[in-house]
Amino acid sequence: LYTQTGRWEYALSYLQNALAKVKEGGHEWAAATWAPLYLNLGQIYRIAKQFDQAIKCFKHAQFLSSDNSTVYTGLAFVYALQGDPMLAVEYCHKALDKERQDPFTIQLLEMSLSALA
Repeated sequence: LYTQTGRWEYALSYLQNALAKVKEGGHEWAAATWAPLYLNLGQIYRIAKQFDQAIKCFKHAQFLSSDNSTVYTGLAFVYALQGDPMLAVEYCHKALDKERQDPFTIQLLEMSLSALA
C-alpha cells in the first residue's frame, strides 16, 4: 500500500522491520518465500536511488530464488541506471532466459544495447 501511494520511505521502513524480524528468528535463509521481501526492498532502494543497497537486496533474492526473472530484470535496471550497459545487457539476457516474453526486459535490453553502440 505504501508503494502504491508513493510513500517509499514508509515502505522501506516496513520491509526493513520485517527483515529484522526474520533475522532475529534465525531463519534468514530459511526458504525462497523470503525472496519477495528482498525483491521488494531492492525495488524500493532502486526508486530511492540507493543503488548499492538495491543490488545487495536483488542478490539476496537471487540466492533464494534463482529462477525468478524479476530478480535479474531488477539487477539489469539498476546497472542501466548506474550507467553500466554491459552488466545491464548481461542481466537482461539472464532474465529473458527465465521468461522470454517480458516486455519491460526486452525494452531494457534494447536500450542497453543501443547505449553500447
